[in-house]
Amino acid sequence: MAGEEQTELYQAPGVTLEAPVQRQGKLPAAQRWRRVLNYLVDYIGMMLFVMALAFVLALAGADSLIYRIETTPELLLGVAAMLLYYVPLEGMFGTTLGKLVTGTVVVTTDGRKASFGAVIGRTFCRFIPFEAFSIFSRGRVCWHDQIPGTKVVERAVLRRWLAGERVEEAVEDDALPASDTSGGETTSRPAD
Repeated sequence: MAGEEQTELYQAPGVTLEAPVQRQGKLPAAQRWRRVLNYLVDYIGMMLFVMALAFVLALAGADSLIYRIETTPELLLGVAAMLLYYVPLEGMFGTTLGKLVTGTVVVTTDGRKASFGAVIGRTFCRFIPFEAFSIFSRGRVCWHDQIPGTKVVERAVLRRWLAGERVEEAVEDDALPASDTSGGETTSRPAD
């Protein structure tokens, strides 16, 4: 009927739902020193894991398996060791031994738990030549984070960010400054 206000027959009664949390700003990456310490602790942790695995195999009397491992090319052993160390830990818990020490966790760029596929991608990206030096790029996000869409962040910062708090960078990004493309002349002082 013209002029009458139409109402939906199946409209739900007036219920107010709680508004979703609005996150303020982007989730800051963990500080560079934490990432470097992660790398060092995880390297040691991975070596200890491999030694413990070899010890268990030796105790179990798996001599033929040990022989096959000894004759496997080192590159394949390295890939296997990294997959066995990183994928279960980061895939199930979002953390490794190094990340536990530094209070960091791996998540997606929007703060969700990283999928097993992303974790596998992160692990394989670690084999890109010179990838370890990508930590010195602007934003402190390594290639093994950029490619699969993950980020390593501090646990405390993540909790605050997920609660909707605006989280500022703890320290200014100390990567090499961006090149000046303004075309202006720069003056440099000659070396003495």
